[in-house]
Amino acid sequence: MAATPTAPPASEAPAPEPDSTPPEPEPTPTDPAPEPTPTDPTPNPTEPTAGPTPSTEPTADACPALPLATLGDPGDAVGRVTLGPRGSACFTVTVENPGLHRLLLRGGYLSLTLSSGGTPVACPALDITPCALDAGTYRLDVVRPDAYSGEVQIAVVPLTAGPGCQGPVSTDIGAAPAAGSATSDLGIFCHSFTATPGALIKAYVRPASGTFANIHAWITDGTGKRLCNVEYDCVLPPGTAGTGDYRVLAHLSPSPVPYTVEVRRLSDPAGCAVVSVTAYGSAPTEVSPPASCKTFTPVRTGAYAVRRLGTSGDGNAVEMYAPTGRTCAASDVCSLTAGVTYTLVTDETVRILDQSSSEGCENVTLGQLHRGGLAASGEVDCVRLPVPQDARIAVQAAPAVDGVIPDVTVVDATGTTLCWDKETLSSGGCALAGTAPYRAIVKWGYPGPVTGSYGLVVRRTDRASDCRVLPAGDFGKESARATVLTGDGAFGDCLTIPANDHSTRELVRLTDAAGNATGDFTVLDETGEQVCGYS
Repeated sequence: MAATPTAPPASEAPAPEPDSTPPEPEPTPTDPAPEPTPTDPTPNPTEPTAGPTPSTEPTADACPALPLATLGDPGDAVGRVTLGPRGSACFTVTVENPGLHRLLLRGGYLSLTLSSGGTPVACPALDITPCALDAGTYRLDVVRPDAYSGEVQIAVVPLTAGPGCQGPVSTDIGAAPAAGSATSDLGIFCHSFTATPGALIKAYVRPASGTFANIHAWITDGTGKRLCNVEYDCVLPPGTAGTGDYRVLAHLSPSPVPYTVEVRRLSDPAGCAVVSVTAYGSAPTEVSPPASCKTFTPVRTGAYAVRRLGTSGDGNAVEMYAPTGRTCAASDVCSLTAGVTYTLVTDETVRILDQSSSEGCENVTLGQLHRGGLAASGEVDCVRLPVPQDARIAVQAAPAVDGVIPDVTVVDATGTTLCWDKETLSSGGCALAGTAPYRAIVKWGYPGPVTGSYGLVVRRTDRASDCRVLPAGDFGKESARATVLTGDGAFGDCLTIPANDHSTRELVRLTDAAGNATGDFTVLDETGEQVCGYS
């Protein structure tokens, strides 16, 4: 928009005095150039022109000047006025360089109007959002619409690049945050940083420990416009005039309050350790020297399970970024692309499992006990399942004495998870869809020790097996029965119910030596579908 400077009004020609000479003919109404009227186009503010016809409204000259504040503490560039109930005041604001400006105020709910040459500026939410202003002189009207009284303080801050910006802030992930202090509610605080256009950046503005502040902050270039909010992934567009100079602008209240600013470059990061896939049956490798971030570049596209490991257990999800933003945010198993470098933000040891790999996996025999063990915290085992596509299986697992509780997941050749909950696996309802061959991944299960031995048995449930026969019984004390023994590594068994030796409806009970119900069992038909069970 254009701001209209005020020029002195055009003068009128004086009437001629009578004399003895014949008077010159007066100009006709069409001879002189017409004087400007209020309907003439608004003149260019850079050219001296006649101003609009004066009105009875107060002009900007009647309003005290409000100088523009710099970034940071506004200092003396604060307008102050005491307003009574429904009182009003005005200020004159002179803008030298066009661009975004932010109006900040303190003193209650107020109505703000900015105008130029009597024309309102199209910025309706002056106290909330920045306003783009051309160079020129403006009138700022402040009105208290309620019945309160008190002092009003107001500042106008240019958001374009200028004095008062601190920095530059390091973009290294391991760098210490920059410290700052918000000394006034009427200040916009600025921290610069340098980055390459197209880089993935994430910034944080936090009040110092033990303090509180409402924070409104964003990433910008030299214009002050919002490129991204802080705490969100930001792929930087080219900066002002194509440069790589960027800033973090922040407003914090109430003040004074100390704060920190952190800017992290998540694409092509500096100072990160390079990590690789952890083989099954092996302990995760710690990096040396320790680093606050890691980078991983997979050699093949597929499903990967990525975790950060603390002092014990299976660890937690890790903050991981692709070049365009965060990935694996909802799950620790996700598809990664070969040749793409991913950034993992953590100073803890990481474990990366290629779920489509069989490196380190062991073989098992159907129906026979497989003894395994996790020798180190964070270790994960793998066993190959000797069954074809569309088969149905049971995977029964239990800890050895003082051993680790095994947590089992069945995956196909691509690493896609097929079965994971204990009930489905132990009951024999795991259907092997997807692509063969199949594997069972074994890791620590809560609670219990993170290392130790375990036992595992894989049974195929969709075909006849070599399980012992369960004879038909009756309700007598000496009814025929089958004995199932546990202990010494044994924790499960299987029995066959011959169709020609039983009725169509029967009562099946599993009891201990004292006759008390104990343990879980499932009855399956010849296709592996569950018929009944107890748990």
